[in-house]
Amino acid sequence: MSTTRGYHSPELYPAKLREDVINAFPSFKDDVLADVNDRLTVSSSDTLKRSIINYFNTCMDYTTKDGGKLNRGTSLVAAFDILHDNNDDGDDRDIALKLAWCVEILQSHFLTLDDVMDSSTTRRGKPCWYRRSDVGVSNAINDGVFLYSTIFPLIRRIASKKEWLMDVMEVFANIEQCTLIGQHLDVNGSVAALQEKKNNKGEEKEIERFNTIALYKTAFYTYYLPAAVGVLVSGDKEAKQYLPVIKEVCLKLGVYFQAQDDFLDCYASPEVLGKVGTDIEECKASWLYCTAIDVLTEAEADASGTEDDIEASHRILVELYTLYNKKDKTPDDVNRVKAIYRNAPLDMATRFATYEENSKKELDAIIANKIPHNGLRTLLTYMLDRTYKRSM
Repeated sequence: MSTTRGYHSPELYPAKLREDVINAFPSFKDDVLADVNDRLTVSSSDTLKRSIINYFNTCMDYTTKDGGKLNRGTSLVAAFDILHDNNDDGDDRDIALKLAWCVEILQSHFLTLDDVMDSSTTRRGKPCWYRRSDVGVSNAINDGVFLYSTIFPLIRRIASKKEWLMDVMEVFANIEQCTLIGQHLDVNGSVAALQEKKNNKGEEKEIERFNTIALYKTAFYTYYLPAAVGVLVSGDKEAKQYLPVIKEVCLKLGVYFQAQDDFLDCYASPEVLGKVGTDIEECKASWLYCTAIDVLTEAEADASGTEDDIEASHRILVELYTLYNKKDKTPDDVNRVKAIYRNAPLDMATRFATYEENSKKELDAIIANKIPHNGLRTLLTYMLDRTYKRSM
């Protein structure tokens, strides 16, 4: 059956993709809840079954469907649409749409647990799942694990006879582990740890620590997962050969994305961001902080600088360390850190703008020079364009 998609306008393409993904959610959720129902066969209580099904139905709606941008899921479907054979059966696209929700529910799994660990208050413009009166911390931890547990039964249910089944399941499993490593690095990437490392001569720059955290915590599941799964499900064997280069682009893109996130956490309003930024309060090893520390450390050690400049850099460095390392920061402390970022000699907004342009140029060059496959160039350029200068 011919399956012409009709995505000809770059302006309409993301909106149409998002609409298709949203429309696939009810069917995806039905499949997940059918798997849950299958696990409840040993219970004789219909009331208990309904209670469990209703609870997890609400959990998936609240944590996964409502309020998300769906960038990861739409990227997977974009990969499928760009690369698959238009003469394939339309059922394959339905599978791609459900796999898009597997990617989204993986993110919900991470965010549900991350909000508990970070004591966050809002997510996607509403209270975090664990802060609901009918949920709480204990349920939220279990629910976060539950969300992950839905992925592999669902994939087996919809793709048991597909030749790519094991490859896709392996990608999901590997990236889950990579992201958990990243979460460990993020939780333990406090300023105290950074200060201890700073005392070791010859230690790498702090921005390298940020890059490692961002790579594992964000880049693998935000960019490489949807791209790799989309390529595998599309059936384009030539495109599959370029997975190593796709990974290179996606991981660099993911680090850039995390730097954006850190910048927006400090500079964007909660209304635009959909949550209250708390990186400063939580002493996160963010792009802003790590870059600022490196800039001030280099200025302090610059033998060509004036005595006044060196002294000023040292004073600001000590103040930033001291404020950032406080466990219970006051609003004035947070505002002072933001002022240090905003003012000379740091002017982090200008530094980020330069970083963003350099990241764009580097990624454009890799896509142009290392990927001769037209479809993959289209896909990766689409993903880059969706990221470049985003505001939320």
